[in-house]
Amino acid sequence: MRCYLIKLSSLSYMASSLDVGMPICFSAQSSLGAINYNILEPQDFIAVYYESPIDKICALWQVVGDVTENSFSFTKVFEVSVGIEIDRVLKDQLDNQNIIEISEDFLKKIKKGLFCHMADLLHTDNAEDRRVHQSILFGAPG
Repeated sequence: MRCYLIKLSSLSYMASSLDVGMPICFSAQSSLGAINYNILEPQDFIAVYYESPIDKICALWQVVGDVTENSFSFTKVFEVSVGIEIDRVLKDQLDNQNIIEISEDFLKKIKKGLFCHMADLLHTDNAEDRRVHQSILFGAPG
């Protein structure tokens, strides 16, 4: 299992409306040219970074198969509306490649950050804030 970070346009990303656990076939074009997905293998994890105006990592996918040069199938592990920011170095790398390999330790930090955001939103003291935030979380209950 390897781990990756992928950059997607936040304005055209449609997988947010799809349920967790459903296999999805993904392909994308880039202004940088073709994105070669042959590096991916089933069971690899992909942290999803949405570019401006969101500029945050908000989702985690797992590759389930059907990897070709131009596409792959994945399941959405979870997604949050309030993501985590990345540093300038990673942004620069994503500006040049759109998908980069990351360490398993870095993926663990991403997961922890996303789960902390979910926990913070679910434990809000203000009932109105809790209702609003819970309506924009994506993923399995709990």
